[in-house]
Amino acid sequence: KMCNLSHCSELFKFNMLGAKIQGLSLAYVEEAKIELGLYENIPKGDVNKAQELLQIAIDAGDSYALYIRGRYLEDAHSLREASNKGCGKASYYIGKIMIDEHQHDDALPIIERGASQGHPKAVFIYGYLNMLQKNKEKAEEFLTKGVNMAGNSIIAVKYGLERLKGSVISRKEAEAYKWFEFAHNMNNLDGTLNLAICLRDGIGCTQDRKKAPLLFKIGCKLKIPEFYSPAS
Repeated sequence: KMCNLSHCSELFKFNMLGAKIQGLSLAYVEEAKIELGLYENIPKGDVNKAQELLQIAIDAGDSYALYIRGRYLEDAHSLREASNKGCGKASYYIGKIMIDEHQHDDALPIIERGASQGHPKAVFIYGYLNMLQKNKEKAEEFLTKGVNMAGNSIIAVKYGLERLKGSVISRKEAEAYKWFEFAHNMNNLDGTLNLAICLRDGIGCTQDRKKAPLLFKIGCKLKIPEFYSPAS
């Protein structure tokens, strides 16, 4: 049965209230995220109210609330505290900033912490940083573990390309093909392009000169230049 927006809003408020009564700190964090405008199609609300809601969750020991305050209210101390208290999202975010600033050596222990806290992207990036340091064993372990944990098409393409390159981790064409196909099925056009090349040349798969042009056509129709040369 369909309901109107005002009814949905009231239902949401009722459920949120119930969660708060049960003492779920996540309810306060979710309400704060709404006030901060972190959800699509929901306008930004009262930042001060968001601060108050996050503080309630933080006082209850919620490290995720610390992460939200640290990241979206630009509070570096809260980010570090969230990381120290076991929030993998915070550790990954801190490490990613360092990597973006080319501070790879400084990022390594932070990303390692995020990986140990179970953050999928941190696991993959920890493998990538070890690959840069030519640490083959750890690169193999964490890149493979990360791509399987993440379910992320961008990571899948990066992993596939590294498997084809074979410079630090072993060259495994069938693995590359598998992850390009995975990314393509998630509508990732880099995945589509690399999958088409594999099918055209028989890399990690049986050569298929009928299917490859159909995949190249997807990118060409969208006028993506990277598709033109391989398709010709």
